[in-house]
Amino acid sequence: MKSLSIIGSGRIVEEHIKAAISSNIKVQYIYSSRKDSKNAVRLSKRYKIKNIKIFKEFIFLSKKAESHILIAGQISKNSFYLKECLKNKKKIFIEKPIFFKSREFKKFLPYKNQIFVGFNRIYYKNIWILKNIISKSKNLTINCFCPEINESRIISNSSHIISLLIFLFKKPKLFYKDKKKGSIFLRYKLPRNNLLNLFINFKAIGNFKMEIISTDYFIELPSIEELKIYDKLIKIKYRNNNIYKLKSSHSSSEYNLNSIKPGILFQMHAFQKFCQGKKIINNLKFAQNTIEICEQIIK
Repeated sequence: MKSLSIIGSGRIVEEHIKAAISSNIKVQYIYSSRKDSKNAVRLSKRYKIKNIKIFKEFIFLSKKAESHILIAGQISKNSFYLKECLKNKKKIFIEKPIFFKSREFKKFLPYKNQIFVGFNRIYYKNIWILKNIISKSKNLTINCFCPEINESRIISNSSHIISLLIFLFKKPKLFYKDKKKGSIFLRYKLPRNNLLNLFINFKAIGNFKMEIISTDYFIELPSIEELKIYDKLIKIKYRNNNIYKLKSSHSSSEYNLNSIKPGILFQMHAFQKFCQGKKIINNLKFAQNTIEICEQIIK
């Protein structure tokens, strides 16, 4: 993979550009549907990318340059972008969630070998460490806390967390749901007799958080970017009282790995391998499954 052309000029685009440059990928062209986009002009100047203002010209030049395409524009235009970009017969990297309705994925599933979906959090190093630990574990209890602004943000934002749950535990099976005005509580059955409790609270103060409880360890992600593993209880004497505290055997943060937004660089490396023919986890079906669970939560 030698070159990439980009649709979109939002904040995430600059992180993708930095990841591409760090991976020795030349970013050829950038297009924004926003007329005279100031950010597209800024990115063009900063990273020496040609800013193309007409979409047809962008498609033509990208094809001529044999450039793969990254789509990170307005979600409402993704169906149009995909139809046009697929004609170039190059690999496409498109930001999640792609669509707001799971049924919209159906017409593009025949092109699944051409499309890579940007769920950057499944490329966190911490998440891969966690997956290795729990891959064969049984009888786990997983508590996942999702503070959210409102219901409509579940697909556009909480889908990140749902994608992690699918990546770690496969597609969960819902067996209990309690929906109230300010919250939604769901319980899911997982493989190997594991149990997932999902708490969604609207306008709550806090981070996305996950706890994994086992007889052998307690794992905490106080934010999705942090991983803490505890495997011992230590006794501390305090004023004639015994106090028990968890002892950490591992602590790490995604922010210590590189200066690019967490997961974005490793995700770009995975896209490079995808362009060379390697299979991926975050394909169209994975994205569709993620949105189906989000829809299940909302209804």
